[in-house]
Amino acid sequence: MTDSKHFRINVDLSAYFFDHRRVARLFIKSNLKSIEDLKTRISEIFEISEFHLTTGGHFLPVSEDIRVLSNNESVCVIPKKQGQSIPKVTSSTEQKKHKKQKRSLEPIPEDSGETGTPKKKKSKTEYDFLSSDTSSSKEEAPPKKKKSRG
Repeated sequence: MTDSKHFRINVDLSAYFFDHRRVARLFIKSNLKSIEDLKTRISEIFEISEFHLTTGGHFLPVSEDIRVLSNNESVCVIPKKQGQSIPKVTSSTEQKKHKKQKRSLEPIPEDSGETGTPKKKKSKTEYDFLSSDTSSSKEEAPPKKKKSRG
């Protein structure tokens, strides 16, 4: 954060431009009070709309004071996806409640004949050697039992 009324920022416009406008530097004057003012200025200069601003991977809400940015900080302009809106911020209690409501299970139709769980393969037991080929002249010894660690 900066206490100075004037400072510079780097603006990453690579999502919009592939030429010299890909990265720009803007001077933040005292007339810019909020992130919304900055968005308006970027929109007017570069003739773009419907975007979000982030810095250091953090979203910049439009209602936030411009002083959240520091001198020479990089601000990334990210296009909004069509139909995308910013979700309402909720408390952690409301978020947990909402997650529980989302986890509804759909019943499996009884006439499908499948339970939906894969069948396990039968593993060899220590006595499977008895059912192996008995015509062999060599007699096989039963496998040794593993000692359990206690």
